[in-house]
Amino acid sequence: FIIPSIVADGHTEGLGVVTIEAMACGTPVIGSNVGGIPDVIKDGYNGFLVPERSPKEISQRIIQILSDKELERKFIRNGLITVKNKFSWGMVSDKFINVFQSNIQ
Repeated sequence: FIIPSIVADGHTEGLGVVTIEAMACGTPVIGSNVGGIPDVIKDGYNGFLVPERSPKEISQRIIQILSDKELERKFIRNGLITVKNKFSWGMVSDKFINVFQSNIQ
């Protein structure tokens, strides 16, 4: 999955929820290093981050993933771990509960 987001007129990708969804489906991901995308993709761990507006680097990273099955498996495994540990409903709801409880005094 590729999310080649850019900054346009000061606006950019907030989080890249589709990136989380792709990881949850067991798909390797490549995204631009803008906005909230780096909050999801950790370069070299669960996918690749590339500079915005860099089609050459995106194509190189696509070829790298397609030609290295171990790297593909690593990104799939670590992507699933990222989704479970950081973005699952249980984790998100726990964070909300903690915020609410810390503000009720």
